This record gives sequence, C-alpha cells and structure tokens, in this order.
Amino acid sequence: MELLAFVDSLPSPPDDDPNLVDRVFAIMAIEEVLELDGMDLEDLRSSMDEAIVDEEYEKAAFLRDKIHELENNDPVLSLERDLKLAVEEERYDDAARLRDEIALLKPPQMDPTSLDGGLQSLCKSTRTTEGVQVEVQSVYVPQHNRMTGGYMFAYKIHITNKAHPTTIKLVSRRWEITDAKGRVKIVEGAGVIGEQPELSPGETFTYQSVCPLETTTGRMKGHFEMYSRASPDSSWNTSFLVDVGEFQFDIEGPSTFE
Repeated sequence: MELLAFVDSLPSPPDDDPNLVDRVFAIMAIEEVLELDGMDLEDLRSSMDEAIVDEEYEKAAFLRDKIHELENNDPVLSLERDLKLAVEEERYDDAARLRDEIALLKPPQMDPTSLDGGLQSLCKSTRTTEGVQVEVQSVYVPQHNRMTGGYMFAYKIHITNKAHPTTIKLVSRRWEITDAKGRVKIVEGAGVIGEQPELSPGETFTYQSVCPLETTTGRMKGHFEMYSRASPDSSWNTSFLVDVGEFQFDIEGPSTFE
C-alpha cells in the first residue's frame, strides 16, 4: 500500500479511546508546532507529505483531517476534489458537470484583451470540412494546476453545420496532443463529453473540456467522425471526417473564453 493511501486509511479515534487524552495532547503539540492558523491548503499538503516521508503517521493523519475539513468548508475546493476523483475514475459526464459548477463559482480573472494578439490567434483555430465548421479556443486555468501536478488547460469547441445538405451526427473523436518536449498522446473515444449530438443545417453544438499537460505549452489537433442521412426517417448511411485545425496551449495565453 502506498504511504499516502495508508495515511488516508487511518481512522479517527473513537470517543471511548483509552488513549484519547494522550492523542489530544499530541494534537495540541502538533498544532502549536505547525501554527495552523497561518497555513493555507498548499502548506497543509506540503506538511502532510513531509510527515509521510518522515513516517510520522499520527501527524500525517491529523493534517489529512485538517485538509478534509478545509476542503469541505470551501465549495470550490470540495468540487475540485470531486472533479479529480471523477477524472481518475473516468466518470466524464460527472467531471464535465463538476467543471461547469466550478467555473460558475470561480471564473478566471485575467483579461484576454491585454494579451498579445499573435498569441491569442495561436490559441484558436477554425476549419471547415464538407460544410461543417469547427471553431476552437484554448485557455489556461492555473487555479486547477494542483489537480494534476502540471498545467491545466481548457478548450471550447463550436461545431456548426454551415453548409452540409443533410442532418449530421458526431459519433467519435480523435485527438493528437503534443507537449513542449515533443511527446505525443493520442486520445480517441465515442462522441464528446458523453454525447453524440445531431446537427441539422444551420445548427451549432458547443462544449468545453480540459487538457492537462506536464509542460507550459503544447498543441492539439484532430478530427470528428460524422454520420449523415438524407432524412429523419432514413438510416445513417454516410461517414466522413471533419478536421479540427491545430491550436496551441500556452500559460501566457488567455485565461477566459471570448
């Protein structure tokens, strides 16, 4: 068992614990040494990591409880913890919902109009394939970096059936993500954010997602596989690919969507 998992499994002492008095005095000593009133969440986590390395499991368990208490009292921290768990368990529908709730409670503050226009343009792309237009914009969301230990980026995509003559259905996606060290990751899956949207001529589907990177910059491109049919009563009988033009991720880029 990993040390962090071991510490997380340590139970809180019951009220009838015969060693309760000793534990209370031990906790008081820990509080006095740590001066908890002046510590934020990152300080608590750092102290807990040090306690784990030093095998001071009583101290680590105490700090774990303080971290949970702080997270539970802060709705944003609580949602971020749930989001991290949802991503780890591949519950992407829940992750998308939690991400949207976090965005409502804690929107990014940086003004994108203050950024260099050239960099802003690199964080966007627009591509049209067979009458289907895909517009993308990426943003940097530094307040969520601690969830991955790297750099967290988000992107918003607008898919519009501009000129395709029939109704279309997005059935799958494929992404090629490259970080600043040239490492490439391929991501494939059915639909987007748990949906397979259908678009009649003139309709638009918009969604947001995230992309964690280990480097401060990166880039992403890909395509959507679409099906089309002549009428609502007919079958999906034609398959075609819609390109997503390459766009950049950059910590110096915008942190709010236009």
